[in-house]
Amino acid sequence: MATTKNKQGDVTEATTEAPVTDGGVVVDVQPYEVAYYYLPAKNTDGAFFPGVPLADLTPEMVETYPKWIVKSIKASPMYKAANASPDEDEGEGGDK
Repeated sequence: MATTKNKQGDVTEATTEAPVTDGGVVVDVQPYEVAYYYLPAKNTDGAFFPGVPLADLTPEMVETYPKWIVKSIKASPMYKAANASPDEDEGEGGDK
């Protein structure tokens, strides 16, 4: 199970469950599917795509993005397709 750490030091395991909060208090946990895992270690310069969170992406989220954004996500080393084999490099545009 992959974890993500944001700049505030919060660690999340967003690859299997997303917390539902009420004023910062977790009130329920709902499972969700991941299309792309966010790899913060591959984004040391703080790059981003307009409208795309620096977090794991669900298929529903990806469906709403323009084609050029989806192509950028696929080519980026900071996102890894959930269905990629473990020995594949992160992102089609990553250093090989």
